[in-house]
Amino acid sequence: MRRQLAAVTVLILAGGGVEAQPPKLIEAPPPKVMVESAGGLIRRLQDEVELLEAQFETKRAYTRAAEVGVEGAKAKLGRVARLAASAITSTEEVDIARVDLDAAKAQLDIRKAEQRETEVRLTHTKRRLDEAKGPPPVPVPPKLAK
Repeated sequence: MRRQLAAVTVLILAGGGVEAQPPKLIEAPPPKVMVESAGGLIRRLQDEVELLEAQFETKRAYTRAAEVGVEGAKAKLGRVARLAASAITSTEEVDIARVDLDAAKAQLDIRKAEQRETEVRLTHTKRRLDEAKGPPPVPVPPKLAK
């Protein structure tokens, strides 16, 4: 009993009572705000447009390669199907060629989606660049220029 009384006394004297202490709030430091000049923003967006255009060309080439893969898989399926019809090869080979064609088509779908994603990012970046440059100057009619 004495030990419990001593422990409670120590807690109270040390400020260990839960009710007696208000919750401590930890304040987060204010966020660092980076200010970018208009010229810097325009240069950064121009660089991003250039990079996205290069990536778009790469995606277009991958898409073309996937299209060639689909054509090759179609040709293989046709050859194997003719051989199977002549009983030169098994129907299992036809099934394998069909799966290969389906896989090639799926790869083409993936490549088209990747190309579209890059195209969308490029379009959005070009729009942000145009907005950063501001509206074009309004031409002054010759009569008012004098």
